[in-house]
Amino acid sequence: MPKKDKNACTPQQTVFCLNYVRLNNGTAAAKVVNPKYSDKVAGVRAAQFLSRDRVNEEIARLRKELEKTALKGAEDTERLLDSMLFRSPKEFVGETGIPKGMHALSDDQAMAVSSIETWEKQNADGTGLLGGTTLRLVSKEVLLKLKMKRLGMLKDTTVHEVGKSFEDMMRELQGLPPAGKEGKG
Repeated sequence: MPKKDKNACTPQQTVFCLNYVRLNNGTAAAKVVNPKYSDKVAGVRAAQFLSRDRVNEEIARLRKELEKTALKGAEDTERLLDSMLFRSPKEFVGETGIPKGMHALSDDQAMAVSSIETWEKQNADGTGLLGGTTLRLVSKEVLLKLKMKRLGMLKDTTVHEVGKSFEDMMRELQGLPPAGKEGKG
């Protein structure tokens, strides 16, 4: 049987640490450990958890990990915004001027497409049909506004849900439903 690390958190301490970082509230985190705790008991239990060095070390480790993840997410968002903002419409059409199919676009290029429309209309003389595809790109104005907000150049008065993905925020700004909810409602 493997030896237990004396410095490792117990399962209860681990649950407390994860929820303390998530909720930033010791009483609430203690209630996740045991939902039957009253506020008073949960407060006492939280103080007991927080008096242990290994619990505080684990909380610090989790916060550092969360910060790294947040910074990576922010860097990815900046890269994606820049990639979309500085795209040339020429990237989306072939030499004949006809829009490329989605399969021919890179993932970054495809993220810049807000809609695809296939159309048909009758010739002016009524002898046949003309057809084509229209790719609409995400508005440069919307992208620039997002970039300026991220740089602190515009005050954002819009309230977004915590945990909403960048893609869903972009869709919201375009007046589209969240990903996976098209046609529902």
